[in-house]
Amino acid sequence: MRDDGLTGRARLALPLPFDGLIGLGARFATLAGLQFAITGLVRRADLAFRCFRLAGIRGRDLLGDDLPPETINLVQQGDDFGWPRCHAGRIADPEFGGSQGCQGVKAPLVEMQAHSAPLGLAFYTGSQFPEAYRGNLFVAFHGSWNRTIPTGYKLVRIAMQGSQPEPVQDFASGWLLPNGSSWGRPVDVITGSDGSLFLSDDAGGKIYRIFYTRS
Repeated sequence: MRDDGLTGRARLALPLPFDGLIGLGARFATLAGLQFAITGLVRRADLAFRCFRLAGIRGRDLLGDDLPPETINLVQQGDDFGWPRCHAGRIADPEFGGSQGCQGVKAPLVEMQAHSAPLGLAFYTGSQFPEAYRGNLFVAFHGSWNRTIPTGYKLVRIAMQGSQPEPVQDFASGWLLPNGSSWGRPVDVITGSDGSLFLSDDAGGKIYRIFYTRS
């Protein structure tokens, strides 16, 4: 549960049944009374609030090494993001989709490498970093578990022009080694009060502080 940063109301993501399946429908409820806002989000990674709301989605498994992509989605009242019938707004699920599986499903704002496992996302709200980084979206990739060639295990950034994203760029990496092994798995990222980024790692049991010093 968290304040949405816009209305001042707390919002709660409820795990609800969807077409006979149990999953995270990401239907939000205000504490004043239940109000369905969006549907079709499963394995929602995190929410980020600015003057708009973004939600990260981890795609389903067992569709191959490169499908479906991980996504960042611009969330608005009434949106349908397709789970379980459609992925990334364009890929009909082979089990639940059918020929009309993606009809009415909202396309994502950003597509990212499948199986990267984005768990945490946050806008940079500090002033310590250079101007070009302020307002950027940072996404923590926990890393794949069943991809032929492992991927993820890093922190990426997405510069934003208003609500429109620029290409995804690596920001902090190195936890994934050339032989496919890893020594850390990023989980979540926040901006600290001093303007540093703090990144958690549940494999290494660490919290990293990433900071900028002017030369």
